[in-house]
Amino acid sequence: MHFRICLLIFLSLFFFAGCENQPSQSLKADKIKLNLGTEPPTLDPRVAIDSTSINALLFLFEGLTRLSHEGQPKLALAKEVSISKDLLTYTFKLREAFWSNGERVTSADFVKGFQTTLDPLFPSPAAYKLYIVKNGRAIKKGLLPNNSLGVETPDSKTLIIHLEHPATYFLELVACPIFFPIHQKGDFERDFITNGPYIIEKWEHEHEICLKKNPLYWDSKHVRIQNVDLMMIDDSLTEYYLFENGELDFAGAPYTNLAVDVLPSILQEGKLNQYPFSAVYCYKVNTHHSHLSNQKIRKGLSYLINREAIVEHVMQVGHTPASGYIPPLPDPVFQRKIFLPNIPSSIGKDLFFNGLVEEGYTPETFPPVTISYNANKEHQRVAQAIGQAWQDTLGIKVFLEQYDWKTYLSKMNQMNYEIARVAWVGEYLDPLAFLETFQSNNDNNLTGFSDDIYDQLVDWAKKERDPFKRAEILSEAEAKLLDQMPIIPIYFIDCLYLIHPRLKNVVLTSLGTADFTRAYFE
Repeated sequence: MHFRICLLIFLSLFFFAGCENQPSQSLKADKIKLNLGTEPPTLDPRVAIDSTSINALLFLFEGLTRLSHEGQPKLALAKEVSISKDLLTYTFKLREAFWSNGERVTSADFVKGFQTTLDPLFPSPAAYKLYIVKNGRAIKKGLLPNNSLGVETPDSKTLIIHLEHPATYFLELVACPIFFPIHQKGDFERDFITNGPYIIEKWEHEHEICLKKNPLYWDSKHVRIQNVDLMMIDDSLTEYYLFENGELDFAGAPYTNLAVDVLPSILQEGKLNQYPFSAVYCYKVNTHHSHLSNQKIRKGLSYLINREAIVEHVMQVGHTPASGYIPPLPDPVFQRKIFLPNIPSSIGKDLFFNGLVEEGYTPETFPPVTISYNANKEHQRVAQAIGQAWQDTLGIKVFLEQYDWKTYLSKMNQMNYEIARVAWVGEYLDPLAFLETFQSNNDNNLTGFSDDIYDQLVDWAKKERDPFKRAEILSEAEAKLLDQMPIIPIYFIDCLYLIHPRLKNVVLTSLGTADFTRAYFE
């Protein structure tokens, strides 16, 4: 006990020495202290693809819409929107709003962001989200000039966007950072001119980002918290003790994973908050690796994962064994088929060994399989359980590799991995948010998987207007994906978090975002 008390005192002094010292929130209610868990890989809206960066950007930028608790879009920088009868043209009227340097936000600032992202020479793993805009994909591939993008700015307060196909989820999609405006003149990395509820006061890399309220934000009167400290504590147990000690006002998803060791006791004490994400925890498979290029080998590895045991014994609280790749969605038309789990292990073993024969391997000559993950105890435990099961059942070797978040993302983007952990969160409540990623021409595929039939099915689903036919096409696409198995679903994710009992009006969505910009202490 003496050691724990000393440890807490040391951690409190160490982690919070950088920002201005403040009393605990029980005494002072003008600052929120949160934990991102790690350094955001980027704060450029045109590049952000990971949840850490995306959630940090919600403090700093304002898009056309923001999401409600239910994941539904609410108008933000757009004060009104009109939609054409064919659902292909969206006309947004903008509010009077300013950049943090005092200049007005204009419709051209949105176009600036779109066009730079779609420039073939501009590296952005998130660019595919703009392919829904007319000619977006062709521009990114260098087939059309930048000025052919389907956007118009008849005046500084009007933005017209023409779509490639109807999308009932488009107003949800424009809440994503890729659709944020970008200041036209400032140097992004040097000046960091933003238009959101907060601005950066200080950034100590790998330690903390200190934010302060932006007085030029269009809705600043409803931003009640003056300062936000975004910490970068990568140990879940340390995060828990700091929360218990009053040094953090929020802990857990969607920023981090709560420490598995303390989850049962938190649940028993009635402190744990829980709701389902539109998200799936899974392993990506690099199909370009010779020993993982065989479909039967990949399916065999997947079928030998005991998903119920992972959820019950490794994660212990929350989550649901994955029955497919697409998590449960509110769409009543899309009725999911059940692909996983409950497949006899004998089927998995037969598939794997048949794949070995086809590739000329034996269990002794089969190369070791390496599972990669970003540094986190929970990810490590899942990898250990799965790796041990594969070794015991198949007689193969499995190695585990962990990296810091930034290095891990870099290795993923370069396809420098064999099997890698990923949690995919839908950015809108539609199966396409999960399926389009694996099309051959999607820059975020990163598995080497390519299938013409799968590509056609997803493209057909994008254009199909009959909801029932569309649902059938989407189900067929998911079945095709799981037959080829470039992705191994493990469990559907629940959001597990702790929050200060007096912290109110925090918007947590099933789409994996946390919005504290209108929060306050009761």
